[in-house]
Amino acid sequence: ENGDIGYTQTKKLDSSCYESMRNSDMVVLIIGGEYGSAASGEKKDGFKEYMSVTRNELKTAIDSGIPVFAMIDKGVMAEYRMYEANYDLIEKEKKELNFVSTKNINVLRFIKEIKDNVIIPIQEFEKSADIKEFISKQWADMLKNYLNSLRNER
Repeated sequence: ENGDIGYTQTKKLDSSCYESMRNSDMVVLIIGGEYGSAASGEKKDGFKEYMSVTRNELKTAIDSGIPVFAMIDKGVMAEYRMYEANYDLIEKEKKELNFVSTKNINVLRFIKEIKDNVIIPIQEFEKSADIKEFISKQWADMLKNYLNSLRNER
């Protein structure tokens, strides 16, 4: 959305995002209260579920075997727990609840999808320093594993 992706003139904008995702080495997914742009063929429609570009990017990463770390805003995660506790009321009876941190119900649906995928570690954060600390520890462990694999090759 900010020009950080190389766009192919002959393709839809989100197709370029998915291509960039396939070429990534790692994904740090940061989820706040906003849901994001609707993917091609999808339409924002209030309470109705639709796929965002970010949600499809995550699917592309998972399908491509790219490691993913999900960072979720602490306030949004608290509201997710309320969503989970009232799941039948919200999803089956179609009762809309107003949340403070979460601007779109699809954020909570997205988190449920991530939580249902057991291979994605989830970490809550309050400030960007929390993200940096968590990712630094993960990268340190990845580097350690890589160095161990080099040592084992000998």
